[in-house]
Amino acid sequence: DLIRPTRGRIEVFGKNPRHDVSVRRRIGYLPGDLRLYDRLTGRELFTYFAHPRALGGLGRANDLARRLELPLDRPIGSLSKGTRQKVGLVQAMMHEPDLLVLDEPTTGLDPLIQQSFYTLVAEMREAGATVFLSSHFLPEVQHVADRVALIRGGRLVLIAAVNELRARAFARLEATFATPPPIGAFAHIDGVREIERHGQTVLFALRGEADALIKALARFRVLGIDSHEADLEDI
Repeated sequence: DLIRPTRGRIEVFGKNPRHDVSVRRRIGYLPGDLRLYDRLTGRELFTYFAHPRALGGLGRANDLARRLELPLDRPIGSLSKGTRQKVGLVQAMMHEPDLLVLDEPTTGLDPLIQQSFYTLVAEMREAGATVFLSSHFLPEVQHVADRVALIRGGRLVLIAAVNELRARAFARLEATFATPPPIGAFAHIDGVREIERHGQTVLFALRGEADALIKALARFRVLGIDSHEADLEDI
């Protein structure tokens, strides 16, 4: 209810979230620009959030703090950026929401804690929760998401399952030559497209078998080859 619609309507769990507080108790939210009460400790903040969510105690806060290695009794203002991010994650998940909305959730987290976060999200999803995750880090999206929506210039241009996207994808093959081959040297090969060149290195998109491309590469002196399946960023 911070922004009022000029037209149309929105429903969450079949209810109007403007007028039904019970809807908000079923939602967990982590904003991209996280602002917290610096003088409170994590434990005091979670106690504060427990009241409007009608929790009898701290819900899952203690367990989440343990798994994310978050100290609960230090003032939030004394914490590092990554540790403050952990506070935000715990408050978003402590009441086991049915809908979890996360904006750039792993900002500032070290790699081991990121893995713990991914495990927590998977557990919530398996328990029946819906997770909306917004991120510019596409490998993270690919790791977490079942479905992907792509927004470009403020418009929704794509919604697809990650598995569907990967099935339509290509392999990337990068070949480094002693002397760069002529432009168009591989244009006659079916299923092969030259994407870009960087000095002696040529990057190809490959669909299907690599046999014809490998034989064509052998006409030149090849210093190295690297190949991998396309990830979400390539797609």
